[in-house]
Amino acid sequence: KEAESKEPRKMMLKTEGIPMSTPNTLIIPPNSHLNSFSRKAYVSNFCKDFISKTEFDEIIDSLCKIASIAYTKKRENDNKQLSPKVISVFWV
Repeated sequence: KEAESKEPRKMMLKTEGIPMSTPNTLIIPPNSHLNSFSRKAYVSNFCKDFISKTEFDEIIDSLCKIASIAYTKKRENDNKQLSPKVISVFWV
């Protein structure tokens, strides 16, 4: 079910692509699993006068932790909605 929910997003990224960062807008693309952020988004041409790469990476790491917690909670909620028989089949 989860793989199915990611397919439309993967297709959209392939067909539409991820916008490019500009001096006014920094785009932070998703990671390859589409459940967090890429840690390779620092664009020194646009960022160096405002934030160091180290500070930027620390912020991205914090955002990734928040995304991970949200993703975990989503998975827990999804699993609660499964019937006990289905859960026992997958976790035996």
